Amino acid sequence: MIGAFLVLMCAAAAPPALPPHAVAALQEAERLRAAKEWDKALDAYARVLAAAPGDAGLRVLLAGDFLRSGAPELKGPAYALLREATEIDADHFAANRVLADWYCARDFFRDAADRYRRALRGKPNDPDTLHNLAVALVKLRQFEEALRVAEESVRWSGGGARFRIGVAMVYADWRKHDKALDVLASIDPAALDGAARTLFYQTRGEARFLAGDAKNAIDDFTTLTRLEPKHAKGFQLLGLHLQRLDRFAEAETAFRRAVVLDPANEAAHFGLGTVCLRLGRNEEGVAALARARELAEKRTQARLRDLREMSAELKERQKRGWTPERGR
Repeated sequence: MIGAFLVLMCAAAAPPALPPHAVAALQEAERLRAAKEWDKALDAYARVLAAAPGDAGLRVLLAGDFLRSGAPELKGPAYALLREATEIDADHFAANRVLADWYCARDFFRDAADRYRRALRGKPNDPDTLHNLAVALVKLRQFEEALRVAEESVRWSGGGARFRIGVAMVYADWRKHDKALDVLASIDPAALDGAARTLFYQTRGEARFLAGDAKNAIDDFTTLTRLEPKHAKGFQLLGLHLQRLDRFAEAETAFRRAVVLDPANEAAHFGLGTVCLRLGRNEEGVAALARARELAEKRTQARLRDLREMSAELKERQKRGWTPERGR
């Protein structure tokens, strides 16, 4: 999602005008990057940026190029460039939007919501950003604001089905399943594809289960796995709801498919472990639960690492006279 978004933003931006010495440094940086001499390449890019200290757009363009390259060595520098762009222009749409998506992917929902709000200052009526802000607000349990933002995304999208599903998702997570189902009743799933279709069946399945309609809920999750046979979360959700109905053997099959598709799916390993225990296969159950715990510990360590890096970067910026009013 981030890569595609930056491709769009960078394609719309005009290449910056650079002095000859900066152009030469850029050419050198590209050569060094192609040779995978990462440290030297980043030093050359730093000389390019020194020639344009107030150019937020240049930093966004370079960040997009870094992320599209797929090189792990350039991911950290890419996000650092995006943060620099928001120091220059606190409401820069592309920089804040990509950083918000990055925060969301790491469960830093409060920071993500702040970034989405800043992005919307630069582009107030962008339906995708409004939708993503609503998702972050749901994670923060701020349902009233999430609903208002989700409804705004529907209005500015011209009533797009994906954004109406977003409204239903807010209601479903808010445990207002009847309202969620009312919204979804106006949408024809046959007209959907891709992520919108996945979100539709996932949201309707959860809302139906909460409303006590277990049979049709299972049908929705089963349909999701049939239409998206490589969608690990679909199988994990099917397993979860079968488990809640004490249909442990069927749940095991779904969980096993989920962990094959996504070996890092912590929830699927946990579900598999619990149903194996219920089926009397203690050794398998304990092994699956141990794997779930291992994945949870890795996720926690990754979050701590991200927090340490963010804290160190904040301290470094404060040394340079950065203040929250100028950007985050």
